[in-house]
Amino acid sequence: NLHVDDLGHTLVFGPTGAGKSVLLSTVAVQFLRYREATVVAFDKGRSMFATVLAAGGQHFEINPNGGDDGASGMLCPLGDLSSESDIAWASEWVESCYRLQSNASCTPAQRSEIIRALNLLRDAGSRSITDFVSTVQDADVRDAMRFYTLTHPMGPLLDGQSDQLYGSANFQVFEIGELMEMGERAVIPTLLYLFRLFEKGLKGQPALLVLDEAWVMLGHPVFREKLRDWLKTLRKANCAVVIATQSLSDAQRSGMMDVLRESCPRVILLPNPEAAKDGIVEFYQQLGLNETEIQLVRQAERKREYYVIGPEGRRLIDLALGPVARAFVTVSDKPSIEAIRSMA
Repeated sequence: NLHVDDLGHTLVFGPTGAGKSVLLSTVAVQFLRYREATVVAFDKGRSMFATVLAAGGQHFEINPNGGDDGASGMLCPLGDLSSESDIAWASEWVESCYRLQSNASCTPAQRSEIIRALNLLRDAGSRSITDFVSTVQDADVRDAMRFYTLTHPMGPLLDGQSDQLYGSANFQVFEIGELMEMGERAVIPTLLYLFRLFEKGLKGQPALLVLDEAWVMLGHPVFREKLRDWLKTLRKANCAVVIATQSLSDAQRSGMMDVLRESCPRVILLPNPEAAKDGIVEFYQQLGLNETEIQLVRQAERKREYYVIGPEGRRLIDLALGPVARAFVTVSDKPSIEAIRSMA
């Protein structure tokens, strides 16, 4: 009867090659031991590809050109308009897209027109972005949303007649590396919708959401405005969130550290030989580490030891993984991924 209050949301920080992927994969698999638990991870670089397949889960490629493993397809963000809450979410999603395209917020009149168009689509047989563009009567909103139709870059991913991602496994990984290279106008609407699908799957079961290299998605005002309430909502839904990044500088510049520290009672620090150097040591000091603790982080063994700060206390832990576990959770190089893909 695990409840998220036993875990809490967690921040993970550390440099490239220090063992972030090893930690995230291990945490995900260990979480699946709980009865009826579900794990959804947003991955970058296919570092969880071997682990999710070995655990009997599903791996999806999310990029506008479609996944080369045949697992991905188009999304339909406006496909479910069956309730007032669905209409409200869809309206906010369209407004977010408009803000990304125009650098301006919707006016009350535009907001009303968006809701009117969505209500018309609710009774229609097709609810693609193209259908919305054909229905909405505000020219500025219509022009902004064309970016997400089939005649524009994001259309192959977001302008579907229905969702082509069918996930039923209790462990799902979404590879978003290619997507995240396309910029905020592509990344944010896609992730907002994928998060919506994840939230609608929360039925009170123990759930874990893993966000790898999260600062691109969390550093934008669209997300920053939603983050505090979003983390609270997930906690109430019995879902823990792990937010990880290799870039300490991105974390410092995000303007979100106060919000994240307030919402995330646990911090896990990866080994970092540079931890005591000028320009880096200040980050650890901001997290409340003293000189002794910074030395522990500096001297820890990569891909094995991690310094954990949480309500229970502070200590250096050892994952103590055996050779079989390491054979899966340490795989992220392209030749190995291709070899596994050929056997899957």
